[in-house]
Amino acid sequence: MGMLGMVLVFWILVTTVQEVMQRIDAMPNSEKDSVISRLRKLTPSHWGMVLGHVGFAIVIIGITLVSNYELERDVRMDVGDTVSLAGYDFTFKDLRKVQGPNYEADAGVFDVTQDGKMVAVLIPEKRLYIVQRMPMTEAAIHSNIKRDLFIAMGEPLDDGAWAIRIYIKPFVVWLWAGAVVMAMGGIFSISDKRYRMAKVKKAKAMLDKVTGNQKRPTRSSEDAGVVPVTTESVKGEAR
Repeated sequence: MGMLGMVLVFWILVTTVQEVMQRIDAMPNSEKDSVISRLRKLTPSHWGMVLGHVGFAIVIIGITLVSNYELERDVRMDVGDTVSLAGYDFTFKDLRKVQGPNYEADAGVFDVTQDGKMVAVLIPEKRLYIVQRMPMTEAAIHSNIKRDLFIAMGEPLDDGAWAIRIYIKPFVVWLWAGAVVMAMGGIFSISDKRYRMAKVKKAKAMLDKVTGNQKRPTRSSEDAGVVPVTTESVKGEAR
């Protein structure tokens, strides 16, 4: 699955670069202009297409890395217990009662360290909404450019212990980065003047059609079959 994802990414990027090179090579006087000057001549809509493809490739990279290298572990932990996963130590330091505006919660305090250095303090919650009597899990997350750490509290067990779920998901930020790049591509595309002028031309044509139907030309007397009365015609009738 990971190899297939990377092959797809390679294909998207290579074909995108090839399309851009073919486009700038087909420009008039391409031999005289530099590559940078020819790239500047590309329309915003074309750059929007390029950014859309690149952003999609980045999203595929993120999906591939997350699905192949994420780690998950379900453990039984009591206050004071420590669990190690992928070089991180998760220590259950404390359990607190939290009163929210419309819920009650048990909040766990977890210290996350790596090589003895503090990384984060995560506080997941197990909430119970008072009116609906509905339990909900509020996971705690710590993110950076390389990975996301998740801790979620399950159900309480015997002797004050809790079922805890720990996730380590690498490169989740790549998913957001790809979405941002694709959004930038959309902005570039809609900023192209050609599309705006086409919309204005279409709206003007519709307006001309509507006003043309309202202002129908009146028929002349000859078109209506009415013969104008002249002096010769009056004299002819008198004879």
